[in-house]
Amino acid sequence: MGGSDGQTLLLTGGSGYVASVILQKFCRKYKADSPNTKLPGMEKISRVVLVDKFASSINEDDFTVPVQSFQGDITDLDFLSKVFAGADVVYHLASYGMSGREQLHNEMIWKVNVEGTKNVIEACRQNNVKSLIFTSTFNVVFGGQRIEDGDETLPYFDSTERSWDNYGNSKAVAEKLVLQVNNTLTANGTTTISTCVLRLAGIYGPRERRHIPRVVKAMKQGMFLFTYGDNPIVEFVHVENVVQALVQAQYSLTHSNSVAAGKAYFISDGKPVNNFEFFRPLTEALDVPFPKISVPMWLVYFIGGFLFPSLSALFMVMVYLLCIASYM
Repeated sequence: MGGSDGQTLLLTGGSGYVASVILQKFCRKYKADSPNTKLPGMEKISRVVLVDKFASSINEDDFTVPVQSFQGDITDLDFLSKVFAGADVVYHLASYGMSGREQLHNEMIWKVNVEGTKNVIEACRQNNVKSLIFTSTFNVVFGGQRIEDGDETLPYFDSTERSWDNYGNSKAVAEKLVLQVNNTLTANGTTTISTCVLRLAGIYGPRERRHIPRVVKAMKQGMFLFTYGDNPIVEFVHVENVVQALVQAQYSLTHSNSVAAGKAYFISDGKPVNNFEFFRPLTEALDVPFPKISVPMWLVYFIGGFLFPSLSALFMVMVYLLCIASYM
């Protein structure tokens, strides 16, 4: 464990954007432009473990607590069983197939998001982890229909009617698995694991390198040609709100009467916005014309649902730009 009083926090997807912000906010040694912060629950963290398929470039001397990085795949249970040793809290951030070319790799999406999550759960059980928080997506309830004032009472979208979004389907299965093990005993027969699911909107923030750069590239290439729909209102979430939600969920799960245990929550900025107006500041900064042409939704769904597998790489970027809010 993290020590007699401290705890060990383990992050899958440890080289990703959210993990990097967690380290920056809570563990990095003080810098004038980015002082670290202690939210309730984080003051008990005395060790951090990063797990990712990709190598991490962290410098352990930069942090106020020991930070260890392990390179490996969550589809490898033997690997997870070893690196989860001593963990008290797990943030399961790793996933595959949310956007770009990865959306076409259905077998890998299922392998990572479903089978990988099964392995994470089993590694938690074997190592007597107390809390598991899983990051999911709005897409578990969204299948193209218009949702207004939606909340956590919404049912899962029927996967048989949404073959085009294997990512959303896989995350729905995975989060059910996570919630099912809430309040169950781990391997030692005395520790009870508490679980919670956070369904994230599209993430943005400083130094985000996955989604916004793709949009910028498409704009620079002259591919932001038209908008779609009748005032398409969507949700986004700033990365710091994601981090705060993770920490608040963790803090809640430490209590025996936790309101978060066994629950799923939508996480966003709480400020619905027109999908394309959200990106208008980018067009202005890049001196790119804002589209004046709007196409009907049926055409967007026809492209995404029937033609997507055969699209060229160039056209895929444009479709991604059009559908960015739906696929995050």
